[in-house]
Amino acid sequence: MSLDNVIAVAAVAKGSILLLVLGLLISIPLVVFGATMLMKIMETYPVIITVGAALIGYVSGEMLVTDPVVSSGSRQRHWMVDFELFTVFGTSSSCRWPG
Repeated sequence: MSLDNVIAVAAVAKGSILLLVLGLLISIPLVVFGATMLMKIMETYPVIITVGAALIGYVSGEMLVTDPVVSSGSRQRHWMVDFELFTVFGTSSSCRWPG
């Protein structure tokens, strides 16, 4: 369980020690169970790792392109749009299927 999860539970508890302990007792096993389940799925279907990486690349590229500071208010097609399309489709088309 990461530090941001602990901080979130502490913020929701709003000073109540009972809620803090209860929240941690519930969330830590939930995070461990979810991570274990995700690892089993990734071992069975390793293409999920490539798809997840492509999704993260797409979302970060979209955030970069739509950022007001980067786009500077222009309506022209940004070079990053081409890069993000290449990243998504290039990554997904170059992955090898097991077998």
